[in-house]
Amino acid sequence: MTLLALRLKVADAMAAFKSPGTVRDPARIAAVIDHVRQLAETVDLSPDLVEALWRQLMQASAVRQARLVALHRKAGDAAAGLPVHQNSQP
Repeated sequence: MTLLALRLKVADAMAAFKSPGTVRDPARIAAVIDHVRQLAETVDLSPDLVEALWRQLMQASAVRQARLVALHRKAGDAAAGLPVHQNSQP
């Protein structure tokens, strides 16, 4: 659990470098999936299982990052004197 929590904290920190349109990068996702599938085979794990787990982890990270990016954007809009709407989408 500690490693999972640490992984999500790293993903949260990466949100500071992203904008709403850059939270998910399909080319990067494909490269990561290819890499973890290859690694799975080297340690005698099912590539399909590892891919499924990694996709879940990446999805959870993306959801957290999108939320943080939206919060940072709203905070920036408020600091700039722009209106911030509670129900607006990022």
